[in-house]
Amino acid sequence: MKKYSISILATVIAVLITAYFFVILKGWSGSAEINYDYDSEVTTIPTEDTAFGDLFERHYVNDSLPYYIFRRMQDSIDRIKFEKNKGYVASGDGIFIGTVGFEKNLNNDKIGFRPEENDPVMKKMKDTMDNLSSYFPGTSKEEVDKGLNYQRELVVRYNERRNELKEQYKATAEKDYWLSLKGYKAAENTKFFIHNNKYYLAVVQWDSVKNRGDNTSKYGHYVRKEISILYSAEDQKVKIPISKEKYNLLKGFLNVIIFVILFVIVYVYIGLPIQLLLNISRGRPFSRQNNRAFKIMTVTLITLALLYITEPYFMHLLYKRLIPAELWLEPLWPRIYSKLYLFLIAGVIFIIGKAFKRGYRLQQEEDLTV
Repeated sequence: MKKYSISILATVIAVLITAYFFVILKGWSGSAEINYDYDSEVTTIPTEDTAFGDLFERHYVNDSLPYYIFRRMQDSIDRIKFEKNKGYVASGDGIFIGTVGFEKNLNNDKIGFRPEENDPVMKKMKDTMDNLSSYFPGTSKEEVDKGLNYQRELVVRYNERRNELKEQYKATAEKDYWLSLKGYKAAENTKFFIHNNKYYLAVVQWDSVKNRGDNTSKYGHYVRKEISILYSAEDQKVKIPISKEKYNLLKGFLNVIIFVILFVIVYVYIGLPIQLLLNISRGRPFSRQNNRAFKIMTVTLITLALLYITEPYFMHLLYKRLIPAELWLEPLWPRIYSKLYLFLIAGVIFIIGKAFKRGYRLQQEEDLTV
């Protein structure tokens, strides 16, 4: 009877990789289950407290109105709220690597850009478009087409003029500069707001716990906490103010790092494999050069994975005194899990490298014997 041998190592590797992808397909994110100690939470909303600006203001529009009227009224309310508390733009021009980046925005007080209100050329073009019928009063098809063509040309020139002025405005307007860190979360009832050009978090302070039979309720109210950074719950990002000089210096340094990492990745994972294949095709599969290439690929992949995993926690340690405790990073394990495949690939490369290294030693021994 023919016997079949099974590699224990290959079996273990296959089981681990299969289990990894099985968990991914099941949609497990690696986050821990949240256990609630209370059946309900009751928070007093400070709608009349001006210390929170317009954070808790509620304006209701009759939803039985025609949609276009409802939408216009709602947009007007949103625009007014933005103007009252204007200036917070979550994203800006900048550069990111991983969770760290540097951004710049127009200054908080200079975001409202409406050149059509002040530029005489744009005002004249707008007046012409509004009164186009007086310039082309005819009703013939030729006259109507002439008016429409002129209108289209005028719209193009109008938009070009606006974009030109906008670029001039952005180039000369005062700007704010930020060190941005991604990956920060906050409790659902914690809210960021700007009031009188200062930054705050509205956080819940719990006052009492009441038991009513099997039901336990927690009662609290909002208090405001002044902070020195911006926070966007939507982007899960904190923005730490820095000077223009520091922004230019660090952005330039980050650009250098990006190009260095890009060069390393291309060299290690494109250049070295091509060199390996060339060596094998030339009849030199077992050589010191190939052994060194496998080692470099393994170490580089593990290093990049560790940098990705630890980067946000390292930056948090540097700026811990500025970032309030109400904002936190995700646990370490989900980040490790999200990059576990890199360690698996590194393990495969390491094992292949060991095989080539063993082949090199055997070849050396054979050469000495001969």
